[in-house]
Amino acid sequence: MKSIVDLFLKHRMVQFILNFIFPPLEIDPNQDPDVSPILQQARERILIAMLRTAFGLGAIIYAIALIGVGMPSGVFLIYTFILLFTGYIALSRKLAFQNRALYGAIMLLVLSVVELLNFGISDDSRLYFMTFTMFVLIFRGIRAGMGAVGISATSIYLIGLAVLNGDWAVPYSFFNHADLSHPELVTLVADWTFVAMFLSVSITAVFNAMQTAWTSERRALHLLQQRTEQLEASLARETQLANALQVSLDRERELSEMRSRIITTISHEFRTPLTIINNALGLLKKYSERMTPEKKERYFNHMCDSTEQLRTLIEDVETVGTGSTIMNTIVPERMPMAQFCKLLNQQMITQSQAADRVQVTLLPESENREIYADMIAVYNIMHQLVDNALKFSDGNVMLRYSTNETNLQIDVCDQGIGIPTEEQSRIFELLERGTNAETISGLGVGLYIAKQVANLMNANIYATSLGEGLGSCFTLCFPIESQKADGINHSLFIETVA
Repeated sequence: MKSIVDLFLKHRMVQFILNFIFPPLEIDPNQDPDVSPILQQARERILIAMLRTAFGLGAIIYAIALIGVGMPSGVFLIYTFILLFTGYIALSRKLAFQNRALYGAIMLLVLSVVELLNFGISDDSRLYFMTFTMFVLIFRGIRAGMGAVGISATSIYLIGLAVLNGDWAVPYSFFNHADLSHPELVTLVADWTFVAMFLSVSITAVFNAMQTAWTSERRALHLLQQRTEQLEASLARETQLANALQVSLDRERELSEMRSRIITTISHEFRTPLTIINNALGLLKKYSERMTPEKKERYFNHMCDSTEQLRTLIEDVETVGTGSTIMNTIVPERMPMAQFCKLLNQQMITQSQAADRVQVTLLPESENREIYADMIAVYNIMHQLVDNALKFSDGNVMLRYSTNETNLQIDVCDQGIGIPTEEQSRIFELLERGTNAETISGLGVGLYIAKQVANLMNANIYATSLGEGLGSCFTLCFPIESQKADGINHSLFIETVA
């Protein structure tokens, strides 16, 4: 039967009629893939609801008919089977949708045939066939629906013809129409077929329109969601770009302010020694013949001191400008701490111009633990700390070496001008100088350099002061435990100031 229906539906004229009635829908490649599963779930829920309603109402009608109408045992068994079969396909949880729809269609077909055989060609029997046709159309598709129309029309015609020819006697005639002639039977079947096909076409068109509209709505919502996500992503990118731009602007402003501070500071600091040298040279050039040797020597000493001050300033500026190369010049080596501190102290005393003001406390010779550090880099740090201590104080400077279980600690303490409490957290920043040190020459880069070099060696440096005028103490700590040569913190470096 299925192959016959397929051949009929594939006929060119039939295809033309079907395409005219059901114009093909445009296939959208962007259709929401969730549409088909959702529609399938909806059809399954409708099918179960229809079958359970039919089972409930059928049970009530069956009970009434059983009480009020006497039925032969054969008919009783048939209706009992139909009712139980309906209950099975309505209540079973294991049936798939296709099998549930197929069994429901079979049940309706059997019921329609039984009604037609028992009551003849009456309105209610044809209604059963119409219900069977619509059921197949909704749950099995248009092709199966057209096949159901053919099966129903054929069943009505054949059973009606059997009754007309006397081959079958209708048991219950109280619903039966008057006897029909053959032309009247053909007209009745044709009329029923026309109504069935009209309803099938109408229902299919409504379903297709609803599905198309719902699919379009889902697609529109999907596109709206995509556009919303795109807009949110674009907004997030714009926000990130705005933040990055703000960071760049802030950085550029900081660099501009730093350049201005560097130029102002360098101009101020260089002006004083240059003025001293220029004045001394002018006096020597003009009055050299009249000056005593002691006076000439004093002017020469002024020029030497100013020259040394300029040299120190130039070295500081050069260190800041090319400080990123410090990372590549640190070469740590392992040596006993007592020997390390002794050699470091000798270099400090030898190079210091005020060695008599430095009071040193060395480690005992029995301290034989080793330290892993770069002597030159540590000297550069200590040179900055001791020079600062001598510069900002008139008294002695305490240089003390000590150890504990984990660290070698070097303290440089003075009784000088101290550090204001609110400025101690910024004392190691570039070009940062205490407000109480404005009258003392300097660029404010020494402690910054010392901090960066200490970071490169995984050492720690910090300052403590009780306040302005109460002196200060700078502490440098190295870990004692052995480190590998690649343990230097290469991720830290002194930024080049352009």
